[in-house]
Amino acid sequence: NLEFETTDLKGTRVKLDSLTKMCNGYIANESVNNDTYKQVNTIHIKVPAQNFNLLVETISTIVGKFEVKNIQSNDVTNEYVDVLARVNAKKGLENRYLQLLTKATKVSEMLEIERQLGEVRTEIESMEGRTKWMKHQAQMSSITVVYYQIHSSVSNAKKSSEIVEAI
Repeated sequence: NLEFETTDLKGTRVKLDSLTKMCNGYIANESVNNDTYKQVNTIHIKVPAQNFNLLVETISTIVGKFEVKNIQSNDVTNEYVDVLARVNAKKGLENRYLQLLTKATKVSEMLEIERQLGEVRTEIESMEGRTKWMKHQAQMSSITVVYYQIHSSVSNAKKSSEIVEAI
């Protein structure tokens, strides 16, 4: 999470777009919040994990000073290994059901085995989808960039107040 003030929202967005593309990333989503005091833009960037540090460093060069800089990592290795083990166990169960299906002699037995087989296959597909998602998560890093601009009327009022205090 990176947060900073800017004096040019549009120019900052153009620079962030350029830096993101340079690092082979993309803007995943964006939100804008405009109140009486300031306009706050938030963008969520996805970038290949190997380019994460480069992107943070290049953003630092256009910012000068971050008000907030919070870098976290999320290791999914244990969960990934666990899900793979469960997929393998379910595939073993699927094979046993297939063997039982070839030995079944009654229609009721066949229907029950096929019902169980369907449930196991659904679980396998779900877990394989989860492992694909985790692989993608491991390959891509996320950066949330919050940049804001204080409205000129507020900025001018603040300057006037500072002048009066100085007098």
